[in-house]
Amino acid sequence: MQTNAVAVLPFKLIAVAVGDEYLGIGMADAFIVSLSKIGDLQVRPTASVVPFAMSGANPIGAGRELKVEAILDGKIHQSGDNLRVSLQLIRVADGSLLWAEKFDGTMSGIFQLEDEISASIAQKLRRNLDENTLRLLTTRGTKLLAAYQAFLKARFYFHQGSPEEYQKSKASYEEAIRLDPNYAQAYAGLADVYILEVIFGFRRPQDAFAQVKEAVTKAVELDSTSAEVYAAHAHFNICFNRDLAEAGRSARKAVELNPYSANAHNLLGQSLMFRGFYGEAETALKQALEIDPLGFWHSCILTICYFLWRKYEQAIAQSLTTTAINPKLFAETIKRCWSLTELGRHAEA
Repeated sequence: MQTNAVAVLPFKLIAVAVGDEYLGIGMADAFIVSLSKIGDLQVRPTASVVPFAMSGANPIGAGRELKVEAILDGKIHQSGDNLRVSLQLIRVADGSLLWAEKFDGTMSGIFQLEDEISASIAQKLRRNLDENTLRLLTTRGTKLLAAYQAFLKARFYFHQGSPEEYQKSKASYEEAIRLDPNYAQAYAGLADVYILEVIFGFRRPQDAFAQVKEAVTKAVELDSTSAEVYAAHAHFNICFNRDLAEAGRSARKAVELNPYSANAHNLLGQSLMFRGFYGEAETALKQALEIDPLGFWHSCILTICYFLWRKYEQAIAQSLTTTAINPKLFAETIKRCWSLTELGRHAEA
């Protein structure tokens, strides 16, 4: 089957042991990262699918909102060390079942289980994958099981988004790094937590600068083939180092390594926007939204791009799009007021 866009919903947990609750989001996130390595396949990012798990949404409805052709839904059943992962791939257009399979493995053998599942899903989505792509699907940043489990927990907490969960995410990333000091993706993930803590006002920039710089520098030193690593480096240079040219180089490298990374296109757009290259920034940000239609952050940045470009009508329209994606973003109302004021429509503002 030839599917151009797919979403992996966080897996439902059936009788999972206390402390292993991270598996539902953690394993789904691992498959999202893995499938994203298929060059011509759009895979919706984890941040966009997590809300559907929290709301208990119907998979077909979720697929329509995510604007994908197929949705991968699954369940995890745990009994001691034993795991059973039951998956089904569903066509969103008519709800028909494209493929279903059960996979048995163990927590201690989770690498082998994930590799088997990744290869099986990929070969259903793309029948003629070459050996190099199949090898990339099963490449992860560590060979140490305990470090990988800590990494999955960190990703799980990261996507909860509260100050308390960010603290847990940091602790888990730090544990992964303690267990495997050469785990580049853990350093990149740790940098992402630090950056978002500052963006959301949980920490002051001056308190986080040295830690972010150390984490992203180490990540790049360890792995020059990871889009996530270069994205973290770009984010650091935009938010902290203010080296927009370097941010642009890192973001372009991230896009080159993973053309379907919405985050990489977003960061490329930001690096261009803040240097005044608004047309190129618009292209990059629209690409991010095409890959991740529910990514309100991409729409937020595109609104700012239009405002700085003095395209105020487009800024208002884009801001309304952002509000439709996430009605809780009160800052979008403020942005619309800015544009209305610039247009002289003071009463509306």
